[in-house]
Amino acid sequence: MSNGKGRLFNIILICSLTINLLLLGGLVGRFLNKVPAHSPVPGQLGWIYHQLDKDKRDALKSEFESRIRKARTIRTDIREAQRDFEAALLEPELDRQRLAAALDRLRVASETFQQEMHKQMLDMLMRLNPEERARVAEFLRRRDEGGF
Repeated sequence: MSNGKGRLFNIILICSLTINLLLLGGLVGRFLNKVPAHSPVPGQLGWIYHQLDKDKRDALKSEFESRIRKARTIRTDIREAQRDFEAALLEPELDRQRLAAALDRLRVASETFQQEMHKQMLDMLMRLNPEERARVAEFLRRRDEGGF
């Protein structure tokens, strides 16, 4: 093998090893943090859901799923507003009013989403017992300290 081919082979080998180690690290991290690979409750409120005891998770599952459907509708509005802005941005002649309107729609949709998430979070937190609230607080503390 010539020197150039050997060097290229080594670079490819190192890149492959790096990618594999990153994937392995992600899997180990997920396992150690006990986060299921597929959660019935995604991101927005899933962090609260995973702090609950199994019995309470089972009892609240349908409520969480209903809340997810409501949030999904709002997220769709955000994506549509983002697409409107991107389409306006790609026009050969920029139209300031169209760009501003798209940004206004995006801001309103984002604020609506945040308000809904805060409302849902408050509704759920009010249903937690002191032990569950302590687990939520610990989760937030670890997250803020870079533990996640």
